[in-house]
Amino acid sequence: VAIDIAVYPNPTREKLNVVIKDAAIKHLLIATVNGSIVKEIKQTAENITIDVSDLSAGVYFITGQTTDGVAFRKKVIIYWD
Repeated sequence: VAIDIAVYPNPTREKLNVVIKDAAIKHLLIATVNGSIVKEIKQTAENITIDVSDLSAGVYFITGQTTDGVAFRKKVIIYWD
């Protein structure tokens, strides 16, 4: 099942928005490329804003699941000037 998901702005350094059309997010994880979980969000919503200002610069993966049980994964880049 395909879902319409947007993660923006990407790259980012402060806030990250995760938006799913016609579904609700049930659970989100942000992990490093090595698989270490750095944030876990348990919130049911179509739109979630995540504060990523405490993360080090680098590449991360957001994985999550909708309330319908559909899993998704997106790459995110965190940067610092």
